[in-house]
Order: sequence, then C-alpha cells, then structure tokens
Amino acid sequence: MTGHIQFQKKVLDQLKLLITDKIGQEFDSGVLDPIHVKKKADQSIITIFDELISNFIRDHKETLFIKSNEDSSLNLGSINFYSEEEHCDLIFPSIILDPIDGTREFSLGIPQSVVSLAYMNSADIDDKNNLAWIYSPLSGMEIFSEQLMLFSIGNHNKNRKIVGLVSFTEMVGHRFDFIFNDEMLRNQFTLVAQGSIAFKLAMLAVGSHDFVLSTKPKHVWDIAAGTILLERRGYYFYSAGIQVKKLDQKIYFPPLVWFHSSQVEFFKSHGNFFTAYSES
Repeated sequence: MTGHIQFQKKVLDQLKLLITDKIGQEFDSGVLDPIHVKKKADQSIITIFDELISNFIRDHKETLFIKSNEDSSLNLGSINFYSEEEHCDLIFPSIILDPIDGTREFSLGIPQSVVSLAYMNSADIDDKNNLAWIYSPLSGMEIFSEQLMLFSIGNHNKNRKIVGLVSFTEMVGHRFDFIFNDEMLRNQFTLVAQGSIAFKLAMLAVGSHDFVLSTKPKHVWDIAAGTILLERRGYYFYSAGIQVKKLDQKIYFPPLVWFHSSQVEFFKSHGNFFTAYSES
C-alpha cells in the first residue's frame, strides 16, 4: 500500500546524470582516481561522490517529493536530513541517506555499491508514507518502494537450499561457522558473499535469494531504504533476536537478519540466526 507522497523522479534523474558525468570524469580504467578517496577519523573511506550525493539530496530535499492534495498533514518543509556524511539527531519526518553504501567497492569499480535513500514519515517501518530508493551508479540498477511485485517471492521451494547473502569479510572471518560446521544446516542453507548491506537488501527485495544475514552492527542509514523496500514486499527485520518494527535507533546490533514473513517459523527453528553473536 502506498501513501500520499512520491519521489519526484525528475530530481532523482538529475542526480543520476550528475553522478554519471562525474564517473566519466574521475574514473580511470574503471577505478576511481585515488586522489578522490580519503580516510575519515574511523578509518572508513569517503569519496567526492559521497559528498556530491549528500549535498545534492540535502539541497533538494524540499523539491524531492510530490505530495497528493488529499493529505495536508504532510509538511515537507520540516523534513530532517540524516546522512552518513551529515548527522546529528534522528527525528521524524526524515530523509535518511547513505550516499554510497559500499564506498570501497565503488572506488574499485565494483557495481555492488549503491545510493541508499529513504524518506521516513515516521519511525514506523510500515508507515504507508515512507519511501525508499536504491540505485547502483555503476550498473544502473534501481528499485523504488512504489514498485509493485507482480509475483509472490515468499514461497520457498523445499527441494532446494535456502540462499542467503552475507558479507565477504564476515565470511572469511569465520562468522558463519555455525552453518558450515553443522551438517544439517549445510544441507539446508547456502551462503553467498556479495556487496554492501544496502545492495544485498535490494537484491533480496527483487527475489534473487531468500534472506540477508549480518553479524556486524549497522547504522540506520545503511539499512533504512532496504528495510522499507522489504517491508512493502512482506519481509521482516530482526535485530538481536527481536523483530524491529520501528527504525528509531541510530545503530542496530547483530545478529541482523531479513527474511520473508512466510519463513518466520522456519528461521525460529534455527535459533543461531537470532542468538549466535554476542559481541557488538
């Protein structure tokens, strides 16, 4: 169900053109010129694209939406802006943005990095006026929360393994040994390491696999857009064993798992997906 607000697609198209032009200028042999890659205080990296996208969305936040005349309660002039590159208080309504989720992949020319943009009318994940857009600048893939699925993606074929997307660094760090060391679980699950968390959530939303699992904490800007996309398609989000129904926290702690509502009992029967990780 959609609400009385939509993204102004022509503004997002302007942003896509801006990014595409910049990629043409700053990428050399498919890789971002190192002069445009810097380290932040926490040793994570930032590029000129993170700053460009964050500034564009902030500067266009009052023209980024189309509002239905039916709903006068939506005050688009009072929207908070909460971005990885510019954040303070998480208050609603709010734009929640990760300008490039998967910055390292992006700088290396790997198209498993995305712009992750959410508008949250309230903290409630199921608020009908929430919006989400995930866009891969390097592949052109994009998905909107307003898009309707034409087929059911929640029914699992019991004759095949359940496929989950995870982080490469978490996999090589033996974070999923509870699956690999258990013959019964190995026969039921397959894990694939791929992309940033927002990229993985977008892939789950289009039905490419069955769940996403992370053993590391995530900021709300990492997961807001993907979680909204998934809620519209009947998926649940669990953090530390509890179903998350509001995105009112700045950080969410592991294990983090997203799966379809039709699979709740199946995943609960495998408790390690909710309890295997105590470190934050």
